[in-house]
Amino acid sequence: MDPHHKRKQPPAKIESDGEGSPAAKVLEAEDHVLPVGIATDRGGKSNQEVRSYDPSALAAAAQRSQGRSFSMEDGSTCLVAMVRDGILHVGNVGDSRAVLSTRKGNAIAMSEDQKPNRKDERQRLEAKGAFITGKPDFMYRMWPLKKMLDVPRVNGSLAVSRSIGDLSLKPWISCDPEIKTHKITKGDQFLILASDGLWDVVTSKAAAQLASTFTDPQEVAEALVALALARHTFDNVTVVVINLESYARSTSRTDVLENSD
Repeated sequence: MDPHHKRKQPPAKIESDGEGSPAAKVLEAEDHVLPVGIATDRGGKSNQEVRSYDPSALAAAAQRSQGRSFSMEDGSTCLVAMVRDGILHVGNVGDSRAVLSTRKGNAIAMSEDQKPNRKDERQRLEAKGAFITGKPDFMYRMWPLKKMLDVPRVNGSLAVSRSIGDLSLKPWISCDPEIKTHKITKGDQFLILASDGLWDVVTSKAAAQLASTFTDPQEVAEALVALALARHTFDNVTVVVINLESYARSTSRTDVLENSD
């Protein structure tokens, strides 16, 4: 994966970490595409109109983002989180991951990694004529030994089964997001959005347990990055942590948060 980029303060965030750096830079330059795209799909052009958002708008916005942003062969993953009226919506394309952590250190999966060794994704790809190379689930077994093996790849090339861009693989690769929702409760503490450089070496449960020992989301993010580096992650790392406690107390607030990886 290529270098990450950080921009913006709430209500919108974007981090780019594409399979090729040009696409990541395009996403950074056009970091308005998804939030404004969602608003435009509902007749508005500002963040205020995003209040009319429903999860189905994310798919249309992702499609438009691909059409506008990519004329090259590289690509990027994208992870978007939105809170409206106390409901958390997460849309994912690729292998960035969203994890909701509770005060008790429990982890609630808000996305599922879209990788070619995932059973349903592999079946979808092979049904379209793609082939999968590499060895599954190597990282959790191999990272303590500091050895690098090849990961499962689509047609020997791409390590994710869905992405924005990667036009040469579009007969097989999809940009359609998977969307999950969750009603925020008083026990919910943080939302962790991170690239695969973290999740290759830190489990969702371990991240949630670590997060529960902090009250400051900035400290959580820094601690998770430090842990990934201490465990010799093979990839670079982006971590964004959002405090959800204020959303549990308010049901009239709408924010859009983006992580494009």
